[in-house]
Amino acid sequence: MEKTVKALFDPAGIERELHILERSQSQAETRTSLFNLVVVGTGEGVAETEERLLGRLLGRRAARVIHITLDTPGPTEVFVNARCLPDREDKGVCFQEIHISAGEDGAGTAPGSWSAFLIRDIPVHVLWMTGLAGRRQVLRHTREQADKFIIDGACQVRPGGLSFDDYLMAVKIELLGQGVPTADLAWERLAPLRGLTAQAFDFPGPLAALPEVEEILLSGAGETELRLYGLWVASRLGWTRAGEAFAAPGGRLVPLTIRPAGAPGAAVNGAPPTGGGGEPPGDGTPRGGKPASPPAAGEGCRVLFRFSRGPDLELRLPPWGVATAVWGGDELLSKAISFPSDGDILLAQVDMPGYDGLYEGALELV
Repeated sequence: MEKTVKALFDPAGIERELHILERSQSQAETRTSLFNLVVVGTGEGVAETEERLLGRLLGRRAARVIHITLDTPGPTEVFVNARCLPDREDKGVCFQEIHISAGEDGAGTAPGSWSAFLIRDIPVHVLWMTGLAGRRQVLRHTREQADKFIIDGACQVRPGGLSFDDYLMAVKIELLGQGVPTADLAWERLAPLRGLTAQAFDFPGPLAALPEVEEILLSGAGETELRLYGLWVASRLGWTRAGEAFAAPGGRLVPLTIRPAGAPGAAVNGAPPTGGGGEPPGDGTPRGGKPASPPAAGEGCRVLFRFSRGPDLELRLPPWGVATAVWGGDELLSKAISFPSDGDILLAQVDMPGYDGLYEGALELV
């Protein structure tokens, strides 16, 4: 791949070099860039993560992509390249890429530096792949340029990062509270589960039992994703948070038990832990039904709604194939599902103006 080192922040020179590189990559007519995508990241492995996400867009959407790698040792450096693939009409669909290694001199993130490379009058999407904490100046400058922010809550909530509540507060204060439309990969990953849940509660039995939910057990996906799902359920039912549980109207507490993929016992049918390191009580069998096969850790996910009266509602979503909703041993519905890849989510988000209002509604519980 041809790459040319350029003098720092020379917009005219960068544009000339991008044009030359683009022509060398595609002899045919090229598509006009549809949007700017600013990718902000730091640390080892960021390049591999970017490629995993951007690979879904390459050849499908023409874009100006500005990669900013923070905390790079040494002085700031800038280089450019172009990548093109032909579309069905044999026109080149290109990434015009500008790579900025933001070094110790601070030039790479100074206001007015990289923003000079943006194509005007088309949207600016920001893919923020580093922590929201401790980056206020960079975040503020980037936010001022953005029409939309795309983050990954699962990367924010991790050892050495933010707690779940602090991450949600950061999104509310630094992004949504500033009027910036925000999408969250962690929220979007479980969109199929939210859809299956809504369909299951359209049936008369679960719908009538909904005011009597006494516990929700979640297993098989990432912890951040499962906690966001719990907030969605609570926001739709008018519940409030009460520590690790939720408070239903009238003050009745509804525990939320989470067994994320990879956690000890995550494959034990979602049965709640004892809290003392012993075996989970029971075998996780839904009341009124047969024992379910335990999902392997990290494969698909499972939700169990337990009610104070009547059978349980169990939702089973494999990583691919057929998802089912089971009520008291009877299958209410089955549907083909597939969980979107992060690249699929990114592709959908750059095509979609605005953001999911249900996400903002769920965050209001924090």
